[in-house]
Amino acid sequence: MMIIFLITGAGLYASIVGMLSAFAMGFDASGRLYKQKMDELKEYFRWKDLDDVTQRKIIKYYDVKYRGKFFEEETLLKDLNDPLRKEIALHNCKKMISNVKFLRRDAGDGRDELFIGRIALALKSCYYVTGDIIIHQGGSDHDMYFIMKGRCNVFVDGKKIRILNEGSFFGELALMGQISRTATVQAVSSCEIYRLSRNDFVEIISDFEDMQLKTNEIYSHKIGSYTAEEAARSSKLALEDDLRRRTSAMGSFFQAPSLTPSLTNSMLDAVRAGNVGTHEFCLV
Repeated sequence: MMIIFLITGAGLYASIVGMLSAFAMGFDASGRLYKQKMDELKEYFRWKDLDDVTQRKIIKYYDVKYRGKFFEEETLLKDLNDPLRKEIALHNCKKMISNVKFLRRDAGDGRDELFIGRIALALKSCYYVTGDIIIHQGGSDHDMYFIMKGRCNVFVDGKKIRILNEGSFFGELALMGQISRTATVQAVSSCEIYRLSRNDFVEIISDFEDMQLKTNEIYSHKIGSYTAEEAARSSKLALEDDLRRRTSAMGSFFQAPSLTPSLTNSMLDAVRAGNVGTHEFCLV
């Protein structure tokens, strides 16, 4: 009899432990998969003998993308029907898309939601860590980017000209006009960004003639403004170079090079601010 009780008790104990284990695994299945993925990564690091900096960047990338929970989002979404995929895409991106003037459609013909829904479905999520270069000045890619989370610096000819924050977008000139990149954009924090490819964009607006016309008008205005800004910037750079040459010559003439830097800097600051031209310093 005692043996029967022991066997029964052991079986019951094993069943309870098994049920609790299954419950725990099911309760945090995505967390368990994430930990497994991290273990695989560490094995990969050792196999490839990657340096510590690269290892930290990769781990940070996974942290930004999955936040401790491993999901195969594309696989999950493929299992859904079109209306549900569209609903999720609009939930994620509708507000972000509405910030972009040339992507807003208010024709009132019953197709406005169709247009924004197709744009939302075409957006692909991308993740970047601090220091990643997202686009390069002069590059030939033509995608547009929307910053959901994070911050980026914009550089032209190696000089930082602005900071982009959450809700900002960039790359619209290349998207609309298929031109080379006019600036370099670099992540200065961990970033979640959505990308709209030119191929998807062209395919979508081909079904909306009014949006084609709107895009062409906005592109013409933007490229005109960009051309004017580039001309002004080139002129300012030419003024700065001319001022350096003149002040350098003046320093050599008076044999007082120690006085030249502070004078030069104050003059350059005035030129950069657009307050004065080089001729107003009467160096000739």
